[in-house]
Formats: sequence, C-alpha cells, structure tokens
Amino acid sequence: AARSALDGPCGQEAPDAEGSFPSDEELIKSLPTEHEVVVRDDPKVTRISIFDLFVDPDATRIEDARWIAHRIFEPIEAAKRNENYNSQARKRLTTVYKSKARDNDETDDDHKDDTAKEGFAEIWEFYDLVNGEVCTFAAGSDQYLVDPAKTKDLYRQGHPFHMLENYEVPERLFPAGDVEAIYPLQVELAMIRTAQLNDMKRGRRITLFRESALGKDGIQSLRDGKDNVMIPVLKDVPFGDVFAQISSMGLQPEWYAADQKAMADINTVSGISDYVRGGQSDIRRTATEVGVMQDQSNARLSDKLAKIEGFMADIAKDMVWLSQRFMDTEHVVKIVSDPLAPVWEAFTRQDLQGEFSFRVEAGSSQPINESFRMQQAARLMDTFGGLLGTGMLNDQ
Repeated sequence: AARSALDGPCGQEAPDAEGSFPSDEELIKSLPTEHEVVVRDDPKVTRISIFDLFVDPDATRIEDARWIAHRIFEPIEAAKRNENYNSQARKRLTTVYKSKARDNDETDDDHKDDTAKEGFAEIWEFYDLVNGEVCTFAAGSDQYLVDPAKTKDLYRQGHPFHMLENYEVPERLFPAGDVEAIYPLQVELAMIRTAQLNDMKRGRRITLFRESALGKDGIQSLRDGKDNVMIPVLKDVPFGDVFAQISSMGLQPEWYAADQKAMADINTVSGISDYVRGGQSDIRRTATEVGVMQDQSNARLSDKLAKIEGFMADIAKDMVWLSQRFMDTEHVVKIVSDPLAPVWEAFTRQDLQGEFSFRVEAGSSQPINESFRMQQAARLMDTFGGLLGTGMLNDQ
C-alpha cells in the first residue's frame, strides 16, 4: 500500500520533494516493527496456596528473592486445548492423575469435577527476578509451553505476587501467624484431652468369673444386666472364687482441671477474650472495665486491619498498572463522594496514565457494629446536649 501511494498516474514512481525516490530497503525500515496488541482485558486477583509457591531459600523478603516458582494444576484436556501454549509442547504433556491440591478433598466422587477423572498437568511458572524474565513449562517436558519473556512488560514489580504478612520474623521469609504462637499449647491441650478419653474408656466395668461355676445360663444372665436376677452357682465354692469386679485406677482430679489451665494460656497468648468470641464472662465487670478490655482487643485488631488495608493498596496499584497496559474497552466506575447522589463515570486506558498512590480509608474494612455506633451517638448527645441552642455550636 505504501508503494502504491508513490505510483504516478502513468505507472511511474513519483519523486519526492527533493527529486529522489526512496528505495525498497528504506521503505521497509520506515515501517513500524513493534506494536502493542491487547490480548485480553481481564485483570483479577486470586489467592494461591502457599504450598504451590516456591521462593529462593536465601531470601529474607520477597523483594530480595532471585527467583519465584509457581505450580499450577490444570486439567490435562484443557491444557492440551490451550492455544496460548506451544503446540509441540502441548503434545508432550504428561498426566498427574490426582491434583495435589485435592489430596485433602473429602467431597464424594459423584460431586467432584469431571475434569479430575481425566487427570491434571503439572505446570510451572518460573520467574527469574535477576534477569527479569518469566517462562512456563510442564513437569516431564523439555520444551517451553510459553517462551521466556521480559517481566517488565507484564508486571509492575517483576512478578505478580504479594504476601499478606501477620507477624514479621527477622531473617525469615515467611511470617508467623496466630496459630503458630498457640501451637505448643494446642498440642498440650490435645494430650490432656486424650488422657481424659482414655481414662473414660478404662472406667468401664470389668468382671472376672469362673465359667464352670456359673454355666451358660448364669453367664448370659450376668451379661444382660437386668435388675434382681437370680444366678445359680453350680459348685460348692465361696462366692469370692466365682467372680470378681476389677476397678481401674482413674486419673487424678488435677488432670481434669489441667485443660482449663491450657485454655487460659491459649487465651492469654492469642489475646482472644470471651467478649471477642461473643461469649459471656463468668465474672461481672463494670462498663469501664469492659471498655478498657475492648480497647485493648481493638488495638490488636486495628494493627491487623492496617496491614490488610496496606495490602489492599498494593493490590490496587497492580490492578491500575495492568489496566494501563491491557485495558482495551471503556469501563465505568462509581464515584461515591456524595453518598446520596453517586455518579457513574466512564473512563478508558488513556485516563489512567501516570503514577497513583492509594490509601484505604481507615476502618472501611472493619465490620459495622450498629450497637457501638448507637452508643457513640448517645455519648455525643450527652456531651454536647447542654450546649444546644446556646449559639456556641452549629446545631445542625
């Protein structure tokens, strides 16, 4: 088409303004060699299992890792039909007959996905964070499903992973959770409960008897456990030689109170009180004491909420970055600056260019407690009620 535009009316090439004609090589070089094509506009956030994510063992933070590998189990038939994969590599996919992600699945076989019966392909995404490349391959294959590509063209920070940390541990990649803190106490509680159950089993009545002295009918009557049963003794022997009752040695009474101590230790370490669990305390407390306890509980919960809100802000940065790169259609967003009159605004990829900083509104991710809000309103009225109508306050 470019060459046809240069043709004159008589089939001869028209000279340019300087009287010379561009050569074919110059025309080819002037054509653009690279261009962006949006393949799919579908950004989303997905939680992945920590057991399917493998990180550089020498890293103490995600930012310090040299590589990250992500394992994905995809139904074998779907993987073979995936046109994003190399056609030759798809033919060499091997089957994992049960997804390792479903090892603990207790669902009945009749209710499972039919794709599970066909088997799975074990696919790996390997992120080389030193060279800034990512490749995709399958276990058992020597070919790439997706050839290595530069991650700077795909992800804002070189990889798509974010870690929601609970309690950071120095010199360790993975943080500590609340369950890890109470794990030894939980093991102790399990041992106490096991001892109690075993003691209950030993508490069953056991009777020794001389079979020849009672006979079959006497033994059957002894087993029936009926009231006021007459059992004849066939031999002239002392009754103490015919049968004897065995009493088991039970646990000490302190053992049955030990589980309460273990539960108290778990509550102390975890910081979870009866009020946080929605239960009632056995001790009557004043409203001030309950308020202080609630404030202490809220302090720990607020710290967790702050981490979650920061995590949400990081995710939002990635979502906007992906939209800047791959959004190909017009979208709409709901603006709620005025809750009574929300506005829907349309935007395109061009409207999202630039750098953005996100801040999640404090407390917006906190559950709404209507009773607490009503108490706050009542306290506010008690505090400023005497000033209403004096002109010192804006009553409205």
